[in-house]
Amino acid sequence: MTKDATGNDSLDRLEFLESTQAFQERGLEELHLALTEQQRQIDGLQRQMEYLLDRIRTLEATAPGESDSLPPHY
Repeated sequence: MTKDATGNDSLDRLEFLESTQAFQERGLEELHLALTEQQRQIDGLQRQMEYLLDRIRTLEATAPGESDSLPPHY
């Protein structure tokens, strides 16, 4: 690249840098949105898992255990 009297080389480089920065900013924004959505999904899945674990514990606590009753063949 050679620089002419009007400084076009510098202007071209500046435009390239601005374009690159805009592209990177857009990419960062897309990554931020994806990360935010993934965190929302993780939070929902954690709530579901906690609910299901509570249900399992409740069912286990109220279900008869193996030693509570004899099998039919006894």
